Amino acid sequence: MIDTLQALLMKNIRKHPRLFALVGPLAIVIIVITLLSVATSPPQQVASRESQTTVRYVTAERTDVIPRAIGYGFVKPEKVWNGIMQVAGEVVYRNPDLHVGSILPAGTELIRIDPTDYTLSITRLEANVAATEARLAELNAKEDNIKASLAIEERALELKQNDLERKKSLFKRGNISQAAVDQEERALLNQSQSVQSQRNQLNLMPTQRKAMDAELALANAQLNQARIDLERTSLKLPFDARIAAVNIEETQVVSVGQVAIIADSLARAEVDAQIPLDKFVEILPAENDNGISMDALFSQGDGTTPAVMDAGLHAIIHLKTGNFAAEWPAKVLRLTDQVDPQTRTVGVVVGVDDPYAISAGPRKPPLAKNMYVEVELRGKPRKNVLLVPRAAIHEKRLYVIKDNRLDIRDADIAFIQGNIAVLNGGLEPGEQVVVSDLIPAIPGMLLNPLLDEDASAVMKSRALGEASAS
Repeated sequence: MIDTLQALLMKNIRKHPRLFALVGPLAIVIIVITLLSVATSPPQQVASRESQTTVRYVTAERTDVIPRAIGYGFVKPEKVWNGIMQVAGEVVYRNPDLHVGSILPAGTELIRIDPTDYTLSITRLEANVAATEARLAELNAKEDNIKASLAIEERALELKQNDLERKKSLFKRGNISQAAVDQEERALLNQSQSVQSQRNQLNLMPTQRKAMDAELALANAQLNQARIDLERTSLKLPFDARIAAVNIEETQVVSVGQVAIIADSLARAEVDAQIPLDKFVEILPAENDNGISMDALFSQGDGTTPAVMDAGLHAIIHLKTGNFAAEWPAKVLRLTDQVDPQTRTVGVVVGVDDPYAISAGPRKPPLAKNMYVEVELRGKPRKNVLLVPRAAIHEKRLYVIKDNRLDIRDADIAFIQGNIAVLNGGLEPGEQVVVSDLIPAIPGMLLNPLLDEDASAVMKSRALGEASAS
């Protein structure tokens, strides 16, 4: 057909060359369109194919999980000693090692005040005590003498009474006069008065002794106070400590109540870590699993040990700064007295015993005061729980692969810890859970699943506490 049209076109061009010059271009366009319509074949019918979306997944497993909660706080010493001056005077000695930052053992003499005035006071008071004791001894001797004299006077009184009775008998028989009887009676009265005088002196002895005993007690108290003041002229460390402040110099005159030195105990370092209340509750064991109730948690337990120490919690202190990291095992000691109403955190105090001794090594510093650290609390392991990565939770839903298609389910979440999620249900062990972000996520869509081995390994390590929770 194409050849026929070509021959016809050439014939007309030869017969009518001028006419073709006018209508030739239009004819050529018509011929080209005709040729294209003849040469073009109809489109082939191809069956459409469903596309697959590649996703990463992990396999849901049952395993043991160590629940953890993270908080932050500053390191502080368990005890802070304020060396307050209890006596006044001039400083005559300052320990040459007494400097801020120095570590000194218990019993180290730090400063000494001039003891002269206190030594003289002791000497004077010792003399007062000796004088009072001498007067008391004199009183005791006087009492013994009066008792002996009283015994003699009482015997004499007895003889006088006998004489009076005899003379009265003689008077009745007419052998003596009335004057003789009266004289003997006067002698008896005089002797009675002498006996009564001796007894009066003895009766006064207890009162005199009580007064002298009180005087002696006062003198001894003053003497003991003077000796205590003499001891207080020397200021010594009560425990192993690191010096935090020195406010005294040699030759300086100090006054009573002045804070001369501040020292921090080395026995234990503590951190008051602020833990989110919901996270803290999650790591506590259930009451039916030897746990404790919340009201008991803030009590003092048996009156001496805080109840939180019986909750089976363990703590690890982490120091992270730049590329440097260190950690210390710690004990959970107590809770603070309240929950912060703004941050909804509870203060959990953890401690590290002997923080300087356990920090030996060039890469592990001691737990120094005011370090800002992370505190990781660990509860009792939860046995055989269902675990998935946190990335598998999509707005409280799970994307499950079933026959290479997407099945969307609601997630029954027990708690989320760092990069993992513990489920109460909604999933069976061995099922494949998508950890990729699917946009859009259409139920039943065809998937190309790829196992994410890294996510599975991280999930297992975080469950067993091999990495710090975030």
